[in-house]
Amino acid sequence: MPICLILRNVMPLLCWLVCGGLVALVPPAASAQRFDLFDVDITAFPLVTARFIALDANGDVVQGLTPQDFSITENGAPVATILSPPARRRPHPRKPPFGFLPTAADPWGTGN
Repeated sequence: MPICLILRNVMPLLCWLVCGGLVALVPPAASAQRFDLFDVDITAFPLVTARFIALDANGDVVQGLTPQDFSITENGAPVATILSPPARRRPHPRKPPFGFLPTAADPWGTGN
C-alpha cells in the first residue's frame, strides 16, 4: 500500500531516509509486528514518496490503515505531514501494431 508524504523543512529526516536510517513511521496497531518502508523517492523534495507494508504477528498484511494510524517525527518532535494514498497508476499506452526497422542496406530509413 503506497503512501505519499509531503514534508517541509525536514532536511535531517530526508538525510535519514536516504542513508537508510530509522524512520518513526510505525502504525500503533502493528508496532510489535513488522513494518517495512521501501521505494523511497526524494527526487521531488519536499514531496517524498514511499511504499510500505505492515504485517501482523501471523505475517498477514494489516488492512484498513488510515493516516491517523501513523505518526512521523524528527528527533522526537512531530513533523507536519500530509499522508495520502497515491492515485492509481495508469496503464502503459499500447504500442502500435507495426514498427519501422531500418536495415543495414538503408540505415537512415530513406527508402532507397
